[in-house]
Amino acid sequence: NCFISRKTNDMKNMEEIKSTAFLYFQGKISLEDEKVLFDFINDSNENMKLFRQWESEWISGYINEYEMADKWARLQTRMNTSRISLSHDRNRKLNSGWLSVAASIMIIISLSVYLYDRFTGKSNDLYFVSEVPSGQKSKLVLPDGTMVWLNGGSTLKYPNNFSDKKRNVVLDGEGYFEVTSRNGVPFTVSTSAYDIIVKGTKFNVCAYDIDATSLTSLIEGKIEIDYKDELYEVSPGEGVCINKNKGTVESFRSDVDDSNAWIDGRIEYEKITLADFAAKLSRKYGVEVCIENNEIKCHTFRISLKNNETLVQVLDGLQLIIPFEYTIDKDRIIIK
Repeated sequence: NCFISRKTNDMKNMEEIKSTAFLYFQGKISLEDEKVLFDFINDSNENMKLFRQWESEWISGYINEYEMADKWARLQTRMNTSRISLSHDRNRKLNSGWLSVAASIMIIISLSVYLYDRFTGKSNDLYFVSEVPSGQKSKLVLPDGTMVWLNGGSTLKYPNNFSDKKRNVVLDGEGYFEVTSRNGVPFTVSTSAYDIIVKGTKFNVCAYDIDATSLTSLIEGKIEIDYKDELYEVSPGEGVCINKNKGTVESFRSDVDDSNAWIDGRIEYEKITLADFAAKLSRKYGVEVCIENNEIKCHTFRISLKNNETLVQVLDGLQLIIPFEYTIDKDRIIIK
């Protein structure tokens, strides 16, 4: 009887974890339940396999051929928050809806929606795409167990045939990666200017396509930067700055705690221009920051903010070191 009772309780607990996983796939999970689920996944490889099995069950039950057209039409009307899409190489995207998480600073994006391409039938041309609006952040788990945090205005794409033997992702924006080691199989992050070759490590990448410079900072492990067919090795505590306009590569010392400060809502920059900082403010607060005076765009300064300051507090603080005035017009900040 005791054995039967324990077995019944174990089955009940497993069903509860499974229900929690389905809430995660739907984007309806709370932060408390998310922690329980992630603790379960990280406890063993068997639990990770079970999680992926549940993911497949949810996918097959969520979308079928007869519902697809109707779901596309309804989901495309709900694009004003975080969304996941599956796209073709021709940049055509099918939006899979929006996710809302109560009492959550970070939007939990589930990369679990698989839409079959009825037109070509070629699954190797399909990609999962996670897009994060400005002013928000997201956290996700890749199929190999790698954890990724994405900053506002970022996009992460990976192919549907992503596996332990083929691990390639494409990043436009800023992301912090904790890459899971897989028997020496490299993990590659491709940006618009260069590739990052990884072998089990923690690092931060800031590589927005529209920015003139891209930064990669290594916290743990080993990475190599592949830029214009030349490899640059990076050690922990080091960073690499690539100027896409000038075609230059510069190394610098990187503070481990500062490189991914944005995850905790902190702003830490040892040296940054006002123009670059304005772009970061736009992504952090979800507003448009414009600088009318070209002379102060290149003004450099050091800044450290740790108390989740409001945008007005940040601008008022900047006025103490840089002479400027600013006006606010709804979601547009004009620096004069």
